[in-house]
Amino acid sequence: MALLDKLRQISSTKREGVTPGSDKKLNTRIAITGVCVIVSLVVVAVFVYQERKHHMQWMAYSSLADEQKIISQKIAVNALAAVSRDMAVFDKLASNQSRYNETLRVLENGNKMMGLPPLPEEFSASHSKIKEIWRVYDKNVGTIVAAKPTIEAVNQYVTQINESLPELISLSNKVIKGLIKNGVPRRNVALASSQLTLIHSMENSLNLILNDGEVVMVAADRFSRDVTKIEKQLLGMLKGSKSLGITKFKDA
Repeated sequence: MALLDKLRQISSTKREGVTPGSDKKLNTRIAITGVCVIVSLVVVAVFVYQERKHHMQWMAYSSLADEQKIISQKIAVNALAAVSRDMAVFDKLASNQSRYNETLRVLENGNKMMGLPPLPEEFSASHSKIKEIWRVYDKNVGTIVAAKPTIEAVNQYVTQINESLPELISLSNKVIKGLIKNGVPRRNVALASSQLTLIHSMENSLNLILNDGEVVMVAADRFSRDVTKIEKQLLGMLKGSKSLGITKFKDA
């Protein structure tokens, strides 16, 4: 209205010598012009607001897409670290998994708090493809995260076994020396010596299980075979064994 008043003020300085009819027409033109200017300004303001709103929405979509790229890279790194038994990384992996799922939900359903509508229909095919690929990764990541308690337990057991191995090796050496001293059959001495070899093999397998993700399954299988063989031989040493060709060990 300030613009309309200004136009009227300017026109009032030119009224002298103007007829009543022409003055009325002039006022009408001024009023129409003022209304048009105001309407134009309103239209421009609405257009600028909508343009800014759309720009902010696209910036939000772009930010979510960029975040997904970063999170996917972090998940890959976290998964490798988890396979290597870095226990501290499991929580990070679970957090990144949860956040990636959240970004997918925001893109699909929008977010009222952010004033963000769902992703436009033109991107639905690409978004569906991403969800399809992620569904497989999400399942695998979930498997890794769920394995944390088991891996923690395995690490504890391996540590305990490793700590007991030196004593087991020492005792095995004493057995071998005692057998030799007492002049027992060579077969018995050889069997006791093989026990010592198997214990060292177990020790190597345990170190591989803890530190080398590439051959962990091979090391675990070898460890299992060594343990089974040691147990069988120990029973043969305690009770005698025809299949192993050894007599019962009598030395305490």
